[in-house]
Amino acid sequence: MIFGDGIDKINDWFRKHEESDFGTYHHTEDKDGEDFYCVCTEDLREFSDFLRVEFPDLAYIPGKFSSYGIGFTSDDLFNSVCF
Repeated sequence: MIFGDGIDKINDWFRKHEESDFGTYHHTEDKDGEDFYCVCTEDLREFSDFLRVEFPDLAYIPGKFSSYGIGFTSDDLFNSVCF
């Protein structure tokens, strides 16, 4: 389960990557009317490396996969599974 400080770390990672040309973004209910994180395929390796370092016991985050990349919500982070 990822929450609190873990969410802050993920949000920081997204803030650093939203300005890329690849389409990685984090929308919030307050700002954008939806709660959604999207990691585009070009950023997947870096995102998975980040997760491996920051959350070494993380097993998975439920979410959606497509040819564009992966997407998940804050609820998905809360429902993630760690060993």
